[in-house]
Amino acid sequence: KYDEGPSLSFRSKRERAINIWTFASVSEHSGNDITADYDNWIFSLDENNNLLIQWYLSGIKIDTYGTWNFNQDKTYIELTYTNTILESQFSKSLEILRLKEKNLIVNTENLRIDFSGTL
Repeated sequence: KYDEGPSLSFRSKRERAINIWTFASVSEHSGNDITADYDNWIFSLDENNNLLIQWYLSGIKIDTYGTWNFNQDKTYIELTYTNTILESQFSKSLEILRLKEKNLIVNTENLRIDFSGTL
């Protein structure tokens, strides 16, 4: 169970995580709303543990690929991906606050992200 999650679900955590997510709201932990910086971004988790982040830099769409999985107790989504511009491998942990079929809320070290599912 997650702090803000459903009390009962008939779908597994994995089934709920697999989706194409859009950034509904993004805020810094200080409260500063930076959602506009994530306009048209896509965060996709598929059934084969593939990760796709589509993002924009100066109006140019960039696809970043990697993998995803849960940590052992499924309280975090662990991402490993390659930044195509920096040509570097990165890891990131997303602390799950809510995981519903159409809504995923996570904390990163700097941000709170509220995703909307499109599937």
